[in-house]
Amino acid sequence: MYQEYIATANRLFIRDGKFTIGKVLNVHLSQRTTKTIANFLCKIPGVGSRKHQERRAHKKLAELEQAGKLLAVVTQNIDGLHQAAGSEQVYELHGSVHRNYCEKCGKFYDLDHILHTTGVPRCDCGGVIKPDVVLYEEALNDRVIDGAVNAIAQADLLIVGGTSLNVWPAAGLINYFRGDRLALINKSPVARDLAAGLVITDPIGEVLSQL
Repeated sequence: MYQEYIATANRLFIRDGKFTIGKVLNVHLSQRTTKTIANFLCKIPGVGSRKHQERRAHKKLAELEQAGKLLAVVTQNIDGLHQAAGSEQVYELHGSVHRNYCEKCGKFYDLDHILHTTGVPRCDCGGVIKPDVVLYEEALNDRVIDGAVNAIAQADLLIVGGTSLNVWPAAGLINYFRGDRLALINKSPVARDLAAGLVITDPIGEVLSQL
């Protein structure tokens, strides 16, 4: 999850001795260090390549959607693994490293373009290309939030998996759930005290692969 990316990033940049995570992912600093952000994001395991090894959980969720049993996936991840596994209705709360846009004209660029750029990535029009990820001090995308809230509110069963619910406002989206079947699947205890009908403390991939 996104908080795990942040923990990984902290270790990477403390080791590198160049930046703190707050500086690297700060929206104001990003205007001058877009290449640094791109390099940072691609150091995170599973992000820097489209040759993903889709995990069991991602594949199972995609299968459930294709079978008409899953309404949507709401994720804090920025790695595109859900789409790579076949999921179509995915609400990426923190954006995706695979989408990059010119801040001047809005032209789209993929991750490969950013990785193979020397210096600050720039568009043909001269504008700076920024990864479509939510940085510190940036608000979440309203359209994505609305879609996620509507999907959660319509669900009969809500599966919260692979997250300790430490990151807000994402953790608060559970409050929109109106169904009566809540399942928590995580290898460690979650941060919130929720009245879940089912709590499983095992890796979500192992659990979902048995369905």
